[in-house]
Amino acid sequence: MLKLARTLIGSMLVLFSLSSCFEIESTISVKKDGSGTVSEQVVLGAQMLAMMKMGAQEGAEDPLASFNEEALKAKAAEYGKGVEFVSVKNEEKEGRMFITALYKFDDISTLEYKPGAIMGDGSEPEEEDKEPTIGFDFKDGTLTVMVPEPDADDFALGDAEMSEEEMMMAAPMMAGMKISAKLVFEGGIESTNATYQDENTVILMSMDMDELLKNEGGLKAVKTLQVENRADFGKAVAKIKGIEMEHQEKVTVKLK
Repeated sequence: MLKLARTLIGSMLVLFSLSSCFEIESTISVKKDGSGTVSEQVVLGAQMLAMMKMGAQEGAEDPLASFNEEALKAKAAEYGKGVEFVSVKNEEKEGRMFITALYKFDDISTLEYKPGAIMGDGSEPEEEDKEPTIGFDFKDGTLTVMVPEPDADDFALGDAEMSEEEMMMAAPMMAGMKISAKLVFEGGIESTNATYQDENTVILMSMDMDELLKNEGGLKAVKTLQVENRADFGKAVAKIKGIEMEHQEKVTVKLK
């Protein structure tokens, strides 16, 4: 999860020539019996979508090919044993493209999850680029979420070499960028040790670039974040408005 966050933020800071308004929202909905669904939504802003379409017209590979039904069906196995593809919906509204893929599972204990998995192209990543999966164990009405131990380098979220001037230039292009991953418990939560909870929802990760950009020093704090362990990471991120990221090794949720 931290590797994914570092990669995305690093890309936002360095590759700021990409247009803004890009969102990924991952929602795992869990029923009382441990079954449920995984919903992955990608939102492409009008400018980004126009650029992608223009590239496709000029003979480049279709950038939306990885979001078609065939490709998303093939990704079902990446979410864990027994996970099944349900549907994909592509909807263009007010110039933006909303792509929503839905998967289902009978037992969340079989789920192997990486936030933003929908963005993968199906190819096997290099060993050093592999993102450890979040694991789950469901027993007697209690879900345990196991957050893998990140590499030391993954605690550094930004590009420390980027200058203040480059940051100022990049800021307008990063507006509207969001990424989130959350667990929603349909029957409610009786108790949990999760760092971030909102009623029946546990937030595993949430980054809102608009919130970071409007808070003085927010983007700089991310860019220069350098810590060495989970505890320090949790303390540092808690001070940055616009980012919520679970750092505990195990999160337990007792369902109602």
